[in-house]
Amino acid sequence: MEGFHKSRLSKRGASVIKDGRVRTIHIRLGEVTTEVIVVETEVCIKVSNLAPLGAAKFGCIGDVTGDVAVRFCEEASSSFGNSSVIQPVVVVYINVASVSREQNDKKVVFLFYADDGTTVLGKSELQMTCIDISLDVDADRDGVVEKDSAFKGSWKWGAKGHGAILLVNSDCEAENKSNWQDTDDDQINGPLDLKDMSQMILRSDGPDRLPKDYSLQLYVDEKVAEYVGVFQLSGMKEGKQHHLIGPKKRAAEIKYPGSSAETLFAVEGLSFPDRYFEGYVKIHLALFKRDMPIYEDTVLFKVAPWIMTPNTQEPQIVFVCKISQNKE
Repeated sequence: MEGFHKSRLSKRGASVIKDGRVRTIHIRLGEVTTEVIVVETEVCIKVSNLAPLGAAKFGCIGDVTGDVAVRFCEEASSSFGNSSVIQPVVVVYINVASVSREQNDKKVVFLFYADDGTTVLGKSELQMTCIDISLDVDADRDGVVEKDSAFKGSWKWGAKGHGAILLVNSDCEAENKSNWQDTDDDQINGPLDLKDMSQMILRSDGPDRLPKDYSLQLYVDEKVAEYVGVFQLSGMKEGKQHHLIGPKKRAAEIKYPGSSAETLFAVEGLSFPDRYFEGYVKIHLALFKRDMPIYEDTVLFKVAPWIMTPNTQEPQIVFVCKISQNKE
């Protein structure tokens, strides 16, 4: 499509839901369909399913700003109930390069023509609200939470490795509590407690709010929930932060931050890796349309292991300190 230009955003590829399938958008002939799409992801429409009787050709008109890319592909599809019959299916793939500033401000119009190529037999329109959402962590371990790092969903050991690190919050920042660890509660025990946690940021861009029927959810798998605690810091009063996600709750709906905005989270480990827990913690961000997930982003932490040298090993340096209270 003429006039298409690359966005500053990273190329994400297909917009896939959890089972790995590319998201298919269903539109109807003669109607206007509205959808939310994450920028730099591909979605598909099976145009041949829309074609009115007698249609021999079709075309499409993209957004006048030139940042909507459309490509066509003819794919083989077996007819229902008869795997020996193969029918061609025309699929349109759409990729949008930049975010919307208003709801439904980008569109693609599909036109279906008779055999003469000029007589219009039908028309359908897709209006899109395009957003950018990214769940981010310190994947290169430099103390900075980068935007949409290529390594945020993987982990590699070593000085030249990558992947976010999570500490077990096993000290005690709570006042007047003996034999107590910060992992024993679901709250933040002052500013020193935050220093034991890892940062995670939800970044967004697009309109100020999502259209009706769309929402964001943060969640972890059920088998991981007992090993991690997630606090929301942005928009919360100090001293009122409790586990957004943790052993008692593995999913939570969160507010879309808005245009060029972000939401800050703090993440704590609750248990060291052992024979039952390898230490890997995946946190997922899902975009929902009503009850259906339509996009997902994932970050990966690894809980730092408990390391203890044997008492038979010869010491190199001995440090001695006296502590009256648990303060820096």
